[in-house]
Amino acid sequence: MKRNILALLGLAALVCACAKDLEEITPENGDKTITYFTADSENAYECKATVNTSTGAVQWEDGDNILVSNGSTSAVYTYNAETSRFESEEGLPATGSYSAWYPAEDVETVEGSSAVMTLPNSHIYDAQTIRKAPMSAVSNSNNLNFKNLCAILKIQVNGAHKLSSVVFTSAEKGVSGNANVSNNTLTMASDEAKTLTLTADGVQMTDNSAFYFLLPAQLYTGGFSLSINCSDGWKFEKGTKNTVGLSAGIMDAMEAFDA
Repeated sequence: MKRNILALLGLAALVCACAKDLEEITPENGDKTITYFTADSENAYECKATVNTSTGAVQWEDGDNILVSNGSTSAVYTYNAETSRFESEEGLPATGSYSAWYPAEDVETVEGSSAVMTLPNSHIYDAQTIRKAPMSAVSNSNNLNFKNLCAILKIQVNGAHKLSSVVFTSAEKGVSGNANVSNNTLTMASDEAKTLTLTADGVQMTDNSAFYFLLPAQLYTGGFSLSINCSDGWKFEKGTKNTVGLSAGIMDAMEAFDA
């Protein structure tokens, strides 16, 4: 296996606002309320929601939602592309300590600074973009430094078939379903599903066709297998029984193979 730290995606310039000032309003009860959060990161990919795999462009998208907790209550903040920040009309009571998760839609429950997120069991193929990469942040201000919770596995295939789907199957570890997130670390529940499907109906394969799987960062004991299913009924399988470690924020690229 050939490991490439996310240089393939490029380190695009951050477009997230990095304002440190805390914007507050004072409700009738006198409590302070935070009405917006900004997001930055040392690594561009860690700060963003969408990654363009061709150009390396990375950015939040207008309307993206994060869920923020102050330890006792939580609220959804929505990204405003005009102001480059996440905003909420109601806001959260200011406590000085915050935990946040992206995307908010994947958060099932929150308890204090921990959350349960649901990872989808399928993705739709996109040659240019990886969307909705799960992230979390812990901060003592309204500036959030998001961290990746997942790894990216790049599959390269040479062939001339039209695809139906590509299925990743873990030998032992769950890859979709409920996961616990605490201190910027994601841990899959032990009884969750071991398969993740990349739907690619009618996609024409060529030499060095690339497919990207967004997978939980964990040690894949017993390895994994890949099943490439084509619209004409042709099927190809490849895998490894070796234990493979995938780390958050890192892309692992498998050697290209013929199908």
